[in-house]
Amino acid sequence: MVSKLLFKIIKKAIKIGWRILLLLLLLHLSFFLLLQLNSVQTFIAQKVANYFGKELNTTVSIEDVEIDLFYGLKLHQLYVENLENDTLLYIKELIVDLEKFDWSKQELEVSLFLQKGKYNHGIKNGSQRTTDAFLIDYFNNGAPSNAETEWKLKIAFIDLKNCGYSFHDFNVPDSVNGFNPRHIELDSVDLIAGEIEMNKEELSANIQTLSIHSTQNFHLRKLTGEFRINSELVELTDFSISTDASSLSGDLRLKADSFDDYQNFMDLVHLSLNVRNASLNTTEWSYFSDDFKGFDEQFFLDGSFQGALSNLKSKKFEIYFNKELYLSGAMRIRGLPDIENTYMYFHIDEMNATAAEIRKLKLPNASLHQIMPEYLDNLGKMAFEGNFSGYYNDNVAFGKLYTDLGDIEADLYLKQDSSSSLSYQGSLASKGFKLGELLLVDDLGVISFDWLIDG
Repeated sequence: MVSKLLFKIIKKAIKIGWRILLLLLLLHLSFFLLLQLNSVQTFIAQKVANYFGKELNTTVSIEDVEIDLFYGLKLHQLYVENLENDTLLYIKELIVDLEKFDWSKQELEVSLFLQKGKYNHGIKNGSQRTTDAFLIDYFNNGAPSNAETEWKLKIAFIDLKNCGYSFHDFNVPDSVNGFNPRHIELDSVDLIAGEIEMNKEELSANIQTLSIHSTQNFHLRKLTGEFRINSELVELTDFSISTDASSLSGDLRLKADSFDDYQNFMDLVHLSLNVRNASLNTTEWSYFSDDFKGFDEQFFLDGSFQGALSNLKSKKFEIYFNKELYLSGAMRIRGLPDIENTYMYFHIDEMNATAAEIRKLKLPNASLHQIMPEYLDNLGKMAFEGNFSGYYNDNVAFGKLYTDLGDIEADLYLKQDSSSSLSYQGSLASKGFKLGELLLVDDLGVISFDWLIDG
């Protein structure tokens, strides 16, 4: 009897247990199915957005979201305001595909697709803090301090279309045209990149294509290369860049003591640049400095360059303006971007030119017709080796000039005043020069001379 009663109790317990298990499974399945509903997902996402809005004391909103628990999410109309009730971040559509999630190794890998987004920040007049500082402080304060708990984030692929970025420091006046690092406005930013890895120390990526249009009328049509950035270094290796009028490839490294040094880029950021097959149009340089306005040339460049832009040197470079105007050697330039006060030193291994081609050069605030009058066309093809030092309108040339009419050894001081009048002094010497052919005077033949000149 006892065994029969015990059997009935066990049988009944099993039935009750099975029904409870079945109910739990149904509840779990119902909850899972509810989470698959777009309306439920959006409701939860909006509650999360409202929570962060209250935490940040600002407005955070999401129109709708679609979440796949195994693959990722799609988000529409994300909007975040700064503490001044201005737009900080807007994203029309963001798709996040989950590529890898490993809790034990604390690794997360995703792909991002973002369409029509913009990030706006800056510094209000009278303030030193950026308008996104509150957001950075919030997440920094909540970040774990133990390095062992840090997750490794990798973005397998990112695709940005029609995005924008702006930064304005209203403590600094904005220039009407051209580049101002305290006032940046970029629109139509498109990026495709892969192998993006980031941690609290460094960010690296393989940039497959990047294009940017600036509202100040500078257009980066395409950039590719291996990119790396940390607190001291910005590196772009095996890059290729094309703009509306220029193109170049090579390797670039920028080194600074801190990110703050980039506010004084010309003087405090050390550059190491290897240039290959560069075709440069100087009209675009005026975007970065008004001192280059009026400089209108297309030339080709190969070489390596080191130093700050205000104190740049090269041990080896080659410049081609065309087949008849070529220059190679070493150089040091100090004083950019102030052209009028820029000191230049060139050690010229080889220079090939004609007077007509030199005269065609369009330099800012300068005319080369006084330096190269038309009768010098009679020299024909010229080659020069030696040194050139000084300013563009106040300089010394020392070396040997080879021409179709004979060779000349020169040591000259040249100066051009504000009216473009040229004065010169120094020495000229030749063992045989066809002076008559230069001046078109039949009675003058080949002469030898060693002159001191002052005029």
